[in-house]
Amino acid sequence: MELKMIECLIFLLTISILLRFLVSHCAYFLFPLINILDLVLNSSYNLKISHLVLRY
Repeated sequence: MELKMIECLIFLLTISILLRFLVSHCAYFLFPLINILDLVLNSSYNLKISHLVLRY
């Protein structure tokens, strides 16, 4: 259980770093992509990620 949480945190950290890099370099490409991901996967998890990205 703890290992799962650690893996999840590392995964989220990696994603946030990648998303920040993408935002700084190609925001016009990234925001439609996030919207598409939200529609396709339709989960609160991805909505939270997109809200985090929009805050930066």
